[in-house]
Amino acid sequence: MRVVHWLLALPREEEVGLMKEVKSWEASMQGESRSPYETVVLEAGIEEGRRLGRQEGRQEGRQEGRCAAAREFLLDVLAARFGACDESFVRAVEMLSDAARLRQLAQLALRAASLADVWRELLKDRDVARG
Repeated sequence: MRVVHWLLALPREEEVGLMKEVKSWEASMQGESRSPYETVVLEAGIEEGRRLGRQEGRQEGRQEGRCAAAREFLLDVLAARFGACDESFVRAVEMLSDAARLRQLAQLALRAASLADVWRELLKDRDVARG
């Protein structure tokens, strides 16, 4: 079931319906025994799902790590150039989840005349504008 959940992001109502259907199917299969082939295929599918889940988790972890490092670098550059940033600015930076965009802002911070220049550029991001 984790594999299905990982592959499909369903609306909550459809997910509940799917879970009921799967549980019903599992209940109907309780009395049946599986052939050795079915067991091997099932176990291989489960292992493949785990492998893909671990791979995706590692990729997400690396991406989150890059973003965290880029956020920290941007805030360090801003603090060195313009002094400590206020909380609203820090929160706006923390809303960004694109490492390339964060690096772009850090490059701007290195050459900007003022913190206001960086703030104006930061406000162009949809995630920040919505937050």
